[in-house]
Amino acid sequence: MSNFGRLLDGGRFLTASPYRSGVFVFVTLETLATVVIYAYLLYRYWNLLATFPTFLVSLLVVVQSIYRWLSAQRYYTRIRKIYAKRSVDGAIPDSPPDLALRTAIGGMTNILSYSSFITLLALILVGLILGTTSKIDPGH
Repeated sequence: MSNFGRLLDGGRFLTASPYRSGVFVFVTLETLATVVIYAYLLYRYWNLLATFPTFLVSLLVVVQSIYRWLSAQRYYTRIRKIYAKRSVDGAIPDSPPDLALRTAIGGMTNILSYSSFITLLALILVGLILGTTSKIDPGH
């Protein structure tokens, strides 16, 4: 009656590249979209964002988003090494430690996805607010 079979791509996610998982590719695209939208907002509304505090806060949001993704990569690599060592030691598939590692990587990916989505949504909302309050020519 457990749902451990539905964990993120099963054990295969921990034995190969994370980019084989649709969830991880989606999270990567979310992070990339955040950076692209930020770059667009900087280009489009530079006159409004040129004040130092506004620029600094928005830059910190994007840098934090990139750092969060790089941290997930680093943690994924650590968990993958643990999983590989367990496989060499003859660990039993679907044992509690195996399930714990898969749950950890799934939870990490879910949290990364959620935070990337919220950051992306916030930047889109900032863009909409800047678009409705600015007096910059739309063709700029």
